[in-house]
Amino acid sequence: MKREQTKKLCMAGILCAVAVVGSTLSVPVFGSKCAPVQHMVNVLCAVLLGPGYGVGVAFCASLIRNLLALGSILAFPGSMFGALLCGVVYWKSKNLLLTLLGEVFGTAILGGLCAYPLAVLVMGVSAGEVAFYAYVLPFFVSTAGGAILAGILIEMLKKAGVLRMAAKNRENGNMLELMSDQVRKHAPLIHNMTNRVSINDCANILLACGASPIMAEAIEEVEEITAMCDGLVLNMGMPGRQKIEAMKKAGKRANALHIPVVLDPVGVGASAFRREAVSELLKEVRFTVIRGNFSEIRTLMCGVCGTRGVDAEPTDLMGEKNLYQNVKTVTAFAEKSGAIVVATGKNDIVSDGRKAYWIQNGHSMMQTVTGVGCQLSALAAAYVAANPKHTLEAVTAAVSAIGVCGELAYERMSDLDGNASYRNYLIDAVYRLDGKKLECLARVEKVNENGEKSNEM
Repeated sequence: MKREQTKKLCMAGILCAVAVVGSTLSVPVFGSKCAPVQHMVNVLCAVLLGPGYGVGVAFCASLIRNLLALGSILAFPGSMFGALLCGVVYWKSKNLLLTLLGEVFGTAILGGLCAYPLAVLVMGVSAGEVAFYAYVLPFFVSTAGGAILAGILIEMLKKAGVLRMAAKNRENGNMLELMSDQVRKHAPLIHNMTNRVSINDCANILLACGASPIMAEAIEEVEEITAMCDGLVLNMGMPGRQKIEAMKKAGKRANALHIPVVLDPVGVGASAFRREAVSELLKEVRFTVIRGNFSEIRTLMCGVCGTRGVDAEPTDLMGEKNLYQNVKTVTAFAEKSGAIVVATGKNDIVSDGRKAYWIQNGHSMMQTVTGVGCQLSALAAAYVAANPKHTLEAVTAAVSAIGVCGELAYERMSDLDGNASYRNYLIDAVYRLDGKKLECLARVEKVNENGEKSNEM
């Protein structure tokens, strides 16, 4: 997400430069000078970047113009009011004509009227009637010209598909923040049928992110417990026949009530029993998310059984070198299973069978703590439960969150700390993480099955 912000800042800088250089260009119209470029830039900022960036560009351009003696202090209200109003209008309406009118009214009327008291304060102008003729009319001529130019340019961009892409980026630009904040807002109750090794950590990670945990595995109560929850996690860490039957009951009950179900196929390649048990679950339960390390996902997809206990094989530690093949495998399995598939490793891949995201957050220290994968599965259930209409984005946010927190936890490590301290720091980081911090620190790229990347979220 840093890259998306960087792109916006770069575009804002370019538009600011265009506004400054364009201020030297003017055309005489009815006794007034028409200097349309700043106002064209205001509209472009409104459509491509949003109102905040528009006001910022207008302010910076006005400041630079004053420093270079290319304009007066009246450039501030004349540009900033127009940028603010047209930005807000486009943000709310997505209507280009209304946006152009917002720029004209904001600059000519609001900016022109505000220019008068500013001129009185700074320049000593005292004649009230001069306000209309000296400020409103020239501002109107300039902004009308700029609005016309912007309208023509935007129509050209629309035909080229640039506007559609910009709108999508703007809509999704803070998607991770929204996904994260929804968890704390809704505080979903998550039923964890997990293993005894990680049960406490799973409960704590859910509490840390703003959700609530409940654990039950007795076959006599799992259906009842599941029915009162917002999400269900089925973790294969310590399987037994009775537990598998309880998982089936819980999963079927969740399916009937449209409650999202997460499968964590821990060590599925380690034994025939685990492979058979997971196969049964996949046949009888419809999963919203399947999360495992790449070795586990590869076993489910290809039937390959090589594994080191519950850890990924060294050859399956995902990085950029084998990104193409890994994305292809994960995407194919997502399409086959109908679930969102998460393959974790050095880097992580999330796919729904159509889109895939490559997440580059995390730290090697996470491999020294038992149950981080189990915690992620619980976290994914909470994020999906809180964002039922954006499941792919929610899972991507959950995976990004645990990776970001892994990095933040390592930053707290001292010379006296070891993996036990790191475990606690990781949970602390999840507790302290908010949507804005996640949005800022997440490194997420969209990838296709050819391994080609983009910054689109």
